[in-house]
Amino acid sequence: SMECQRGVLHQNDGSVRYSQGNSCVIVAVQGPMRVPRREEKIDEATVEILFKPISGAQNAEHRNYEAMLEGCFSTMILSHCHPCTKIGIVVQVVEDDGSILAV
Repeated sequence: SMECQRGVLHQNDGSVRYSQGNSCVIVAVQGPMRVPRREEKIDEATVEILFKPISGAQNAEHRNYEAMLEGCFSTMILSHCHPCTKIGIVVQVVEDDGSILAV
């Protein structure tokens, strides 16, 4: 079964807990917020994705997940409405039964 619970974290601009089967992630969104000048895009917001595994350090597979998610989210976010800012999205894996990309 698939479940979605919004507003699970209170110190972010948005958050959600997604679960499907025995896989679960918590996603937090912050922004738009100020961005250092070196990261600034003049005509749109910078979208930054951070994928955090259950434990341990990030590896190449996790960085691939970030790139894939950035491509997906960048098409959904109206970044042109927020030039010179950053929107940060953190995906924290809570449980993983091997199908984390399905969540």
